[in-house]
Amino acid sequence: MEELAARHPRVSVDPLGTVVEDGPFLTAAGVFGGMDVCLHLLARDHGRRVAGETSRELIAPLHPYADDVQDTIARELTQSAGLEPTLVWMRSRLQAPLTLADLAAHARTSPSSLSRRFRAHTGLSPRRYLLRARLQEAQRLLEETDIPVEQVAADTGFASPASLRHHFRARTGTTPRDYRRSHRARGG
Repeated sequence: MEELAARHPRVSVDPLGTVVEDGPFLTAAGVFGGMDVCLHLLARDHGRRVAGETSRELIAPLHPYADDVQDTIARELTQSAGLEPTLVWMRSRLQAPLTLADLAAHARTSPSSLSRRFRAHTGLSPRRYLLRARLQEAQRLLEETDIPVEQVAADTGFASPASLRHHFRARTGTTPRDYRRSHRARGG
């Protein structure tokens, strides 16, 4: 983008690569520019809620087989936004009570700017992204260890086992204990 701006000084270059609409024409830059345009059209035609739900399903499904794909997508989405160091930092501190101010301080930006960048490049707010990361780690611990659910909750930053159960069920449709049992029955 720096090269584009240098070559064409009269062109305004958006470093975040957000969707630009000019009459009937839409464009966006970056690895997932086409997807951004599609989500923009979905929001315009069917509302932000539908576009947000679609974005979350496209970008970050919470399924056992999707971890590698999800990590790849998250990496590609965030590298262009400069969020990668903050996302790595977040994932290394899932057990800590992280606030938006903490995340913004780490990213060396304002909370509002961080929130815009997160939404533009992940389709999620920082809080939602953190919840998703905690659920992914809880899922991994349930699959790979025999740690009690109470300890999984503590290790992944949930205030209580009940909070983990609530969020886990809302996201996966099952309880952590049943998820572990089901995963083991499949031989995973």
